Amino acid sequence: MNECIPSDDEIRKLWEDYHKDCHKRVPIIFDFDEQFLLPLFNCSFKNYYTDVKTQVDIQLKSQKWIKENIIQDREKEFPEVWEVTPPSWMDENEFFGAEIVIQ
Repeated sequence: MNECIPSDDEIRKLWEDYHKDCHKRVPIIFDFDEQFLLPLFNCSFKNYYTDVKTQVDIQLKSQKWIKENIIQDREKEFPEVWEVTPPSWMDENEFFGAEIVIQ
């Protein structure tokens, strides 16, 4: 492995030190939602937002793609349990009566 890329053990140690406030550097992570990756999986926003099976599929594929392609201070090993969450970008707006238009 590239020696510039930290191992999972080094990442765990970095986070442990960070939480103890004795870190040598601040951990770097990237967060973005699935909308960014929808084109990669040939999926429209409308299909993603309105179909639960598609949401789960895209979220799992996205997490795998991120682990394999984005260098950051997160463990690269695949988790024993994957997390999926329903998107809620427009739930509050819909609840309060806003008209939602998906282009």
